[in-house]
Amino acid sequence: CSRLSKIYEKYQYDLKCPYTASQLAEIALHDKKRQGDIITLAIPQEIGKCRLMDIPCDQLQDLFELVFDRG
Repeated sequence: CSRLSKIYEKYQYDLKCPYTASQLAEIALHDKKRQGDIITLAIPQEIGKCRLMDIPCDQLQDLFELVFDRG
């Protein structure tokens, strides 16, 4: 992430998300990777590499809030 952050800063990309954690969670509930009460998220590990993570849909908002707090 730090490598990407430096690139984004260099080229002055705005990384602020205009949506709340609640809005993102609501949108994610319609994702094709949702199966019942579980949704699969692709979590970036490094450039070109992601890990799939299954989480309960009722934890999506909490996860997004945690990510936003880390900024």
